[in-house]
Amino acid sequence: MKKTTWVLVTAALGVAFLGACGGPYAGKAPKPPHGPKKTQPPPEVAAAAPDIKWDDKCKTNFADDPNKAKKSITKAKPHDDEGEQWLGQADKAPDMPTKVDDIVKAIEEYKKALLENMYDPHATFNLAVAYTMLLKKGCALKMLERLGKLNDNPRLAGGQSVLDTIYDDVENEPAFEPFRNEANQAIGH
Repeated sequence: MKKTTWVLVTAALGVAFLGACGGPYAGKAPKPPHGPKKTQPPPEVAAAAPDIKWDDKCKTNFADDPNKAKKSITKAKPHDDEGEQWLGQADKAPDMPTKVDDIVKAIEEYKKALLENMYDPHATFNLAVAYTMLLKKGCALKMLERLGKLNDNPRLAGGQSVLDTIYDDVENEPAFEPFRNEANQAIGH
């Protein structure tokens, strides 16, 4: 092939090549699509704790005059022990009706203990715990107020060291967690 022919062929190819890039393919090539957008899963929101429907009402009838109150520790002890057994059994109950029944039996035993020894701090504390387990916040707070009043006359409760131990128990009792500040105020802390 001659040199002139070669130049013409090259020129024709160049024109054809340049012409091929015209029309819909002229200019910059568009960016390829990225496919469907990946959506981020919604952030997990911690489930809000269900509102507890506390019963804030409670009727109490405490002895007004401590000098006239019964104080038979030996008669109260069996009821206190029986109440603790029922509360322990309630924690292991297989279903809610059985648990409630066990707690009610514990409450009855603690009431009997308080009839024999009206200033028994253990029965009073455990009665507050049992009432809390039945959502009877008002009655639980009344029992804790009663414990706080024993601080005015610690000898009725068996001494200040007994009361101090009970106050520590109130501070550490998981049942009182939903209303810990009110419980501490009730006992005077």
